[in-house]
Order: sequence, then C-alpha cells, then structure tokens
Amino acid sequence: MTQITKRQLREALGPKTRDVTIASFFGITQAAVSQWGEDDPIPEMRALQAIQKRPDLFGPNARAAANAPAHGEDSHAA
Repeated sequence: MTQITKRQLREALGPKTRDVTIASFFGITQAAVSQWGEDDPIPEMRALQAIQKRPDLFGPNARAAANAPAHGEDSHAA
C-alpha cells in the first residue's frame, strides 16, 4: 500500500502549492482535493498516479532519499 499525504504532495510540488495546483496535477476538481486531510493518506489511486507521473518526487527511491540522514550528519556521534 502506497501512502502519500496532501502535505507530502505540497512539499514535493513546491512550498506554495495550493489545492488548485494539486487538482490540476491529477486532473480532478479542487473540491475533491479540499476533502483530503492534510496529514491523512490521499486515495490510493491518486498516490499511484503521483508515482507514475513523477517517480522522481514520489517513487520509492525519492521517498528513501527523503528519509535518509542529511549529508554530513554523523549518526555515530556520542
């Protein structure tokens, strides 16, 4: 199961991304997007569509990179 939240969409598509931009990205109405909770997973079909349209932003490699420690961080520091 692929889970992407509306907040993650906004962060990936740009900090000033609004519901109208997300709606345009998916080809759906702004009213549909406005029903999604900010931190709730978006519908599975839309998450898969996001990965297909922008694997660089939403694919498995993109999510793994986002969760990795920032370059230069030392995870073994005492």
